[in-house]
Amino acid sequence: MRTMIEHLFKITLFCYIFLFFSSNSFAQDSLLLFNQQKPVLKAVIITPGLAYEVPIGLRTSVYMQAGIGIGYQNLSRPYLVTTGILIVQPRFYYNYRKRLAAGKNTAGFASNYIGFRGMANGSFLKETLASGETLALFGLHLAWGMQRNIGKRGFFYVEAGPHANFSEKSSFRVFPIGFFGGLGIKLGKL
Repeated sequence: MRTMIEHLFKITLFCYIFLFFSSNSFAQDSLLLFNQQKPVLKAVIITPGLAYEVPIGLRTSVYMQAGIGIGYQNLSRPYLVTTGILIVQPRFYYNYRKRLAAGKNTAGFASNYIGFRGMANGSFLKETLASGETLALFGLHLAWGMQRNIGKRGFFYVEAGPHANFSEKSSFRVFPIGFFGGLGIKLGKL
């Protein structure tokens, strides 16, 4: 199990480095505009928790969230699961320049993105269900997503893509498509 987690860490690190360097290879014109984005602290209502998103490069940000995850586990015998989660996701906003040119609101990272989500939950926090089944230790999710503003302070995001879970007991599960999303409000001075 330990070597699988070490390999997973290396794959995750490679993807983060790839996203960072590929995002810096585009034209510099939108760099100034994107870097004017301020880091945003968010209270997430759906998938409750606190999130923080900060620009790190040309049309690239890192989204981080700590909170409570809600979802289904075990497709053969589905049941609702709530557990603590930690999320780190670099995001590359690929249509940022197009939205700016069309005069659309891009404040607070309102744009479409490709991201690579690393999510720790369940047994990472040493939680086990009453049935004795251990929750996923770590999940990886390659995502296409969109984030939009609702009024001045509201926001939502939705994303979909292939998802893989790693856990202590069931080792490795791949889902052809996983869905994630959030709804909340931006905190602090805008």
